[in-house]
Amino acid sequence: MFSKRGLVSLKFFLIFSIIIFVFTTSVIYTIRSMILKTEVDEMKEMATKFLQGSLQDIDTLYCTYKYSGDNSNLSFWKTYSNDRTFFVVQYNGVEVKRDITYREKLLQSISILMYLFSFAIVIITYIYSKMLSVDSKKPIRLLNIYLKNINEKSIRQIPKGDLPEEFHLLVDTLNELFNRIDSFIKYQNELFIGASHELKTPLAVMKLKNQVTLMKPRMRESYIETLRVNISEVEKMTKVIEDLLKFGRQKSAQFEQPTEIDLIAYLKKRGEDFKLLANSQNKNLLFDLQPESFFSTVQETMLSHIIQNFLQNGLKFSRQNDSVILRSRVNSEDILTIEVIDSGIGIDEQEDIFAPFYRKGNKSGIGLGLFLAKSASDTMGSEISIKNRTDGKSGAIATVKLKRNMICLI
Repeated sequence: MFSKRGLVSLKFFLIFSIIIFVFTTSVIYTIRSMILKTEVDEMKEMATKFLQGSLQDIDTLYCTYKYSGDNSNLSFWKTYSNDRTFFVVQYNGVEVKRDITYREKLLQSISILMYLFSFAIVIITYIYSKMLSVDSKKPIRLLNIYLKNINEKSIRQIPKGDLPEEFHLLVDTLNELFNRIDSFIKYQNELFIGASHELKTPLAVMKLKNQVTLMKPRMRESYIETLRVNISEVEKMTKVIEDLLKFGRQKSAQFEQPTEIDLIAYLKKRGEDFKLLANSQNKNLLFDLQPESFFSTVQETMLSHIIQNFLQNGLKFSRQNDSVILRSRVNSEDILTIEVIDSGIGIDEQEDIFAPFYRKGNKSGIGLGLFLAKSASDTMGSEISIKNRTDGKSGAIATVKLKRNMICLI
């Protein structure tokens, strides 16, 4: 881990080292290319002199000549013999061979020295950067101490006062995560306690009713009434178990692969399904969907939990012959806002309506719907809220905001 100053220095010297390495390689390549071109030109000229019989003594000092029988224009290659390196040029039927052993060793030595120099720069860069990063160990040790002391019974915020500024964003992210974990644990505990209570109450009613019935012989109608009570309580327990299973399935669905869908087309399809339910209850479900299309990458199962709960609650709390509106708009930040507007009694905005087993009025249900919707929204990384209407009419507005590319947070 490097401090901010050390990281900047590291980047600078690494870039400098890469430049040195590339420059060294380019220089070596350029030198070799120039020497090769010069040597080919010289040996072509020697081949021409050999054909013309105008070679001088110096031309035969380092080169040998012979007829190759190949009249191709030009070809050249290297060859090796007895630890010596030779460069051969074949031109107009003449093969010219020159000993380049000394030159190759010299170029190889220069290349090694230049690469060793580049490597030394990298080592010096690393040591220098490590020296500058020593001051980063203290905040890391502090973070480590804070994180070690955090458990499910004691989730505390990490203070930023003792940490450098470059660590503040990390601390903010960790604190946000701790808040989410703390809320999840709190809701989970409430869920278990509420589920136990919701199952215990009908069992107690059934037990008491059966005990009273068995105290003495009774008429047939009394036994039938007892059975009806038992069936009614069993249905309540079944509803609780079904909602708990939904919660479990939702946690499994959080690993669903996000897919790109047209949210407007999706809302129209879901809305048409609920329009039949609204008609059966003598209520109206109206659509006000804009724009024509809005593609987003989402987990469709999670989104289904949210929209289904909003529409179910909107129809449940609206009066007969009233309307529920399914509306969508895109704002300047390219975020799609989906709203379900009902005409019910509204909500108490001071209460935590997303808590498990929260219920309003005498409507059916055990109060897990909004808890599941909030959990699904957190999983997708969307924003969800429910507020009272501000247009002078009674009712609530359930809202979820979706981006083009949703990031799954859990």
